[in-house]
Amino acid sequence: EYNEYQNSLKKHGSGEIDSGFRVFATEKSAYGTIYLGKFEADRNIMKKYCGYVSLSNLPVSANVKVSGKDYLLEAVSGTDLSTVTILTLADLSSIKDFISERRYIFYFAMFMSALLILMIANSVAEDILEPIKKLTYGMTRTNAGDFSYRIGYERSDELGVLCQSFDRMMRGLEEKKMMGKMLSGSAQKETLHGHANASRKADCVLLYVGIPDFSGYMAKMPPAVLFEDLKHHVAYIAGVISDEGGEIDKIIGDKQLIAFHPDSRSLDECLKSACKAALRISGGEAMGSLPFPVAQGISVGTVVTGFLGVGEKRDFTVIGDTVNVAARIEAFAEKQRFERCLVSEDVYKMVSSVYKGELLGEVELKGKSEKMPVYILYLLKNTGAVYI
Repeated sequence: EYNEYQNSLKKHGSGEIDSGFRVFATEKSAYGTIYLGKFEADRNIMKKYCGYVSLSNLPVSANVKVSGKDYLLEAVSGTDLSTVTILTLADLSSIKDFISERRYIFYFAMFMSALLILMIANSVAEDILEPIKKLTYGMTRTNAGDFSYRIGYERSDELGVLCQSFDRMMRGLEEKKMMGKMLSGSAQKETLHGHANASRKADCVLLYVGIPDFSGYMAKMPPAVLFEDLKHHVAYIAGVISDEGGEIDKIIGDKQLIAFHPDSRSLDECLKSACKAALRISGGEAMGSLPFPVAQGISVGTVVTGFLGVGEKRDFTVIGDTVNVAARIEAFAEKQRFERCLVSEDVYKMVSSVYKGELLGEVELKGKSEKMPVYILYLLKNTGAVYI
């Protein structure tokens, strides 16, 4: 069997069997007598590598030049016959041709791999950078006082949690801003000073503004048009009130209760501001700046201020007879065809040095047992008309 094995190796080595490579074998102790066939001229090269394997019992691999050609040489100990050294030669030209033939396929595969890696990297980078960009933009909007921006990222990783926390923060800030708009300055001061559960008496000037025959407008106008005109009407009045230092305490349909609190100024100054605001509103009606006519009543006196409501749903308000008087005067003013800016006698006495008034008469006010003098208010003394 060993002789047959040796003969088979000799056939491979001599090229009688064309397998694309040459195989040689020799006893480790007699590697100098290895049969090399047509490679006999290069025996010294072969002996050297066979000697390495015989001495170290380790495999050897090298690129060698044999018979003027480049070969890949491999020499190893036999597996079943450990006393044998097996040496192979493979023509490198065939390997190089194989690589050359497939070079473009290899380059294309490398290019596609690199492109795929870039696409994946870009996708990952975009996935990370997009929420960061939105967070940065949201911070810019927050710095500008705009709390309506939302990122809206629904993801469960750390960036998703961060974006959702940012949205919750913005929602809270927007709600606080909205509450700041809805609460009057007095309500905010009471809350900040810890008086949210307290009530107190104070002198105050009240201006009650309404729209004569508003139910008639409701019956005739389309709801969308009516509501849009009412928003413009309220916004115009709110602008005037803000200019004159008043606060809209309540908006009930077409009615607005406006308070002038003497917190940082005298009651006399509050009265003058309330009268000026009322006359500016009447002037706006005369000039066509308001979509609806107005009726106004002004009173002055002591009111009770505080938060009213149940549980968390509470409203800062003013109550008292002064509020009722202003509302009754406004209701009486609605019945007048002209000159619908009316004030109580107490108000007129305190502002008569600045504004001209005319006694409309003693009228019965609902809820009052005695008649009350009511005055028409004009802008300036010796002026018979109302202007802004």
